[in-house]
Amino acid sequence: MRNGNGSFDLFLKRYLIVTGTLSAIILVAPWILIFGFMLMVLPGVFLVVMPTAFLWGAMLAAFYWAGGLLLSPLRAAMLAIVVTVGLVWAIPQPSISAGRRLAADHQLTNVKPAGPIKPFGDIRMEFGIPDFGRGPFSCDSRCVALLFEDSVHSVTVNSSSGLSFEDIQRGAAPLSHLAQTYRLKPLSECPASPPVDRNLRSPFGETEQDRWKLGRLHEEHLANDVCLVAEPPLTDYDLLLREGRWGRGEGAGKLPWLLSRNRIHLAYVEIRDRSHRPLFRVADTAVEMPIPVLTILPNMGYGFDYDWGWGRYWMPRELISCLDCPLEKIDAMLQVRRK
Repeated sequence: MRNGNGSFDLFLKRYLIVTGTLSAIILVAPWILIFGFMLMVLPGVFLVVMPTAFLWGAMLAAFYWAGGLLLSPLRAAMLAIVVTVGLVWAIPQPSISAGRRLAADHQLTNVKPAGPIKPFGDIRMEFGIPDFGRGPFSCDSRCVALLFEDSVHSVTVNSSSGLSFEDIQRGAAPLSHLAQTYRLKPLSECPASPPVDRNLRSPFGETEQDRWKLGRLHEEHLANDVCLVAEPPLTDYDLLLREGRWGRGEGAGKLPWLLSRNRIHLAYVEIRDRSHRPLFRVADTAVEMPIPVLTILPNMGYGFDYDWGWGRYWMPRELISCLDCPLEKIDAMLQVRRK
């Protein structure tokens, strides 16, 4: 081997011995890593990167010594660096491109209405709640507040869980077996009214004080004037208020070497008319993809383990802003009583 006595060759051997020995120690005795963090941050960080440092060093050494059969030490070292970095960058690129295509194929167009949307007729409210292991969906404070709008006849509460992306695109709204339709009727017509939350707080008030004021007004009417009636769910609606989430590829993130699958999450809120046309929508799509950084890092979950492979990140990096907004964005679009 032509570069066997080079200074870089000697450095590389010592580097592999040091990083390899430290990696073996912390892999066999991970408590040393925890002890390093307890002493100071820097010793812990130093130990954490040892397996990754050894991995990159081993790859570099393999290409360096192979190139040394034909090239000078300097050229072999330069070739090894270029090939190592190039391979780590190039291998995940097909998966990164596939992730970008996946995100582009699963976008929902945001729709901004020209003005407030007045709820009327038969309303369908859908939440991302499971439809198993529970009783029929109840009428919450939002449902009650809508029923007290003069133009609203009924509110059907349904689940948006289990929809495919194609269902979400076209506005399909299959009924859950736990769906219920609610109406207000004169008190004399309600021998057995469904239970209602007696601490109602309307979601539609301009201020917190207004929300509680409207809630108390609804409570007073339910106690003295009207009652809530539950019926089998209506199959049609005049207005659909929907909050939902959809995802695919949940197992991919647990296998860093599995480059062919990318996790995707979609979160959305929307209002549709009876023809399924979106009147309002806010939607965010995020895809988890590999990045060209090869690592071996500790995973301190239920047991101490190591994850090795390409790092992963969500695109966009801020993940899904809509996850924190759900129905409040719909509430802001409705032309309802606020005081």
